[in-house]
Amino acid sequence: MVTANANKCPRCGGKLLLDEEEYCLTCGWRKTGKWLNRLYPNAGKVWSKEDVAYLAKNYGRIPDKTLCDILGRSAGALHIESVRATHICRTKNILTAREVARMLGKSCPKTIIGWHRKGWLKGKRAWWFQGGNQVWWFEDEDIESFCHRHPWLPNIDRMQSQQMKDIVLREKEQDPWYDCPEAAAYLGLKSDDCIKRYIKWGLLPPHRAARSSGAFYWIILESDLMALKRGDRRRRRAHDAQLRSRRITLWKKGEPVRIRVLWKYKCPVCRHSVRVTADPAMHIDKFKKLFAQLWTRPCRHRRTCSIIQEGR
Repeated sequence: MVTANANKCPRCGGKLLLDEEEYCLTCGWRKTGKWLNRLYPNAGKVWSKEDVAYLAKNYGRIPDKTLCDILGRSAGALHIESVRATHICRTKNILTAREVARMLGKSCPKTIIGWHRKGWLKGKRAWWFQGGNQVWWFEDEDIESFCHRHPWLPNIDRMQSQQMKDIVLREKEQDPWYDCPEAAAYLGLKSDDCIKRYIKWGLLPPHRAARSSGAFYWIILESDLMALKRGDRRRRRAHDAQLRSRRITLWKKGEPVRIRVLWKYKCPVCRHSVRVTADPAMHIDKFKKLFAQLWTRPCRHRRTCSIIQEGR
């Protein structure tokens, strides 16, 4: 039963009521805090070094409710101790999209989120919100992996993280990258339109990058340019173009034109001899590949078959 107490509230001067403990009905002040001790056993106690270290390591990474159950303290006590003892808050204890953008030299955190949605940078949603939006959370290991796999995307001149900048510079030293005009100069071509055609034909594997204005451009690695030089398929393509031009010229003159060739081939699955009708300009490697795709999955050819529709 609640009975009146003669003492006055030290906060507001109101009367204190007695119900297991003294509390003020006006402002809610309590004398002993037994209700708080029932919810949080360590409330009011001095923080130990182990608890402070655990709080500094996990504040912002683990939900406050879980931390309250582990440390036996209220959410307000966690926040006060984190600011007072460790000088951190939730945004400082994890790498958010804004912080990662600052590290990689990007002005907008939406760029980082776009890289995540494309599958280039691993990340996840944090458990708490800021400004009505759920915060993104990135790990150091994932950022390092991103810098190893896509070193041309960060802005080297504006990167604030020296560790990530060293990774990008090391990758650039091992395998430099060029845009289309620089790649054309590397191959001794007059125009970068040739590089764009090589990309379209599949001779060069491109990598996509974006400028500060938002326009994208192609990035080509030096290793891919050297591979193009070693196994240059442009000569074969030029040879095929000459054969097509020659057939057109002969046809216009009224001369007979050879348009099909009969191949004799031993099936790699059943080892039976097969006669195959194909294009005369088809390369032997392409012939084997098309035959395997059309007739050996499963093996359903006869003594004669054709790959005219696929070969050009």
